[in-house]
Amino acid sequence: MLELVGWEFCYEGGKRLRGWRTKPRGLPVIFFLHGNGLCGMSYWPLLQRLCDEYDIVMLDAPGHGNSDASGSFLGWEKTAEVCFSAWISLASDYDQVTKHAVGHSFGGVLCLSMMADCPDCFDSAVLLDPVLFPPAMLLLGRGLQMLGLLKYHRLARTTSRRRDQWPSIEAAREYLLARRVYAKWESACFELYLEHGLEDFDGGVQLRCSKKLETSIYASMPFKLPNMVKRVRTPCVIVSGDVSYEYVTKSVPRYCFGHPFIEHKEISGGHNFMLEKTSQSSDWIRQAFAKITP
Repeated sequence: MLELVGWEFCYEGGKRLRGWRTKPRGLPVIFFLHGNGLCGMSYWPLLQRLCDEYDIVMLDAPGHGNSDASGSFLGWEKTAEVCFSAWISLASDYDQVTKHAVGHSFGGVLCLSMMADCPDCFDSAVLLDPVLFPPAMLLLGRGLQMLGLLKYHRLARTTSRRRDQWPSIEAAREYLLARRVYAKWESACFELYLEHGLEDFDGGVQLRCSKKLETSIYASMPFKLPNMVKRVRTPCVIVSGDVSYEYVTKSVPRYCFGHPFIEHKEISGGHNFMLEKTSQSSDWIRQAFAKITP
């Protein structure tokens, strides 16, 4: 049985990022970043399928999973910087192997930011349905932000109204499974989300990632995204679902078209396809790395 060990990184103000990783075995390593409101261990059933060929490093972003609460959202760029610093802190354990990034959604954009700022930090990357906002949407979002209206974005409004505390884990399980997004997940992913995404609170349980933080991420945008994508010099494949968010399905091919370092692969699935189809998704990741790794 492959053993996972916890690790942590201290950043400004004494706050700590935490995650899990396999003990270094001299294999190529995958650094993984999760989606908004989730945590690394939710994806372990997917990543575990890659462990014969790769070591795995999972990190929970500020305020997510086992990492310390961050208060207000640090912003897309600052969050990427903090996660990058955490990754670099492990560099001596992986200096003799090839290094790869995998990120989902919010985590995919954080990986793009890291690669744009440090082209040598990874040898290749596979991004799973990253939220690549089209330039027109970013321009509109900047205007709405100036007017204080970006908080009314649909996902932000939905999240702000969502329940985040329950009298028991059984009650949380029942509530969340009634929501369409979780109902499609493989049970192993969902149970790990409950285990690592909830914490004891006032005799019951609550989400580790606060509703306020998750909402504030949805009510923000990486406004420098177009320039960020242009600066990427790391071989990368973006795998997107054909029934993901409409703006993602339209914008990803446009960002990838003509880019010398980024390829696009569209698969059958929605925004969380990797939590719904772990076996197929691990095959897509493996195939993408085989194609682009130097």
